[in-house]
Amino acid sequence: MKTNFLAEWERMKKAFDNAAKTVQNPDAVTSAYLAVMAKPTGLTPILKDIDAAFGKEQRKPTNEALLKFYGKREPISVLLAKIVPKLTDKALLDATMDLKVDLPALEKAMQT
Repeated sequence: MKTNFLAEWERMKKAFDNAAKTVQNPDAVTSAYLAVMAKPTGLTPILKDIDAAFGKEQRKPTNEALLKFYGKREPISVLLAKIVPKLTDKALLDATMDLKVDLPALEKAMQT
């Protein structure tokens, strides 16, 4: 079973953060979005738990961690979907679209 979900999330978040740093003169919506995305998402400790549980092949802790992940992922996915049409910075839009696609792909990888 694959157990590097945390590393994959960190890669995704780093790519987003790098794109966010390039935004110049953000409008109010972009500034608010960047402020929200700069805060901890809560996914890192959950993904650490998921990796550990998968590594030990423990069903109950894995299921509990997955439920926590789903609860944290959903609001992030909703935010990404709502913000995409409002973004004007191409690099930030591309990074947001990558997160929008990669986050569900990460979830799907957990189910295989």
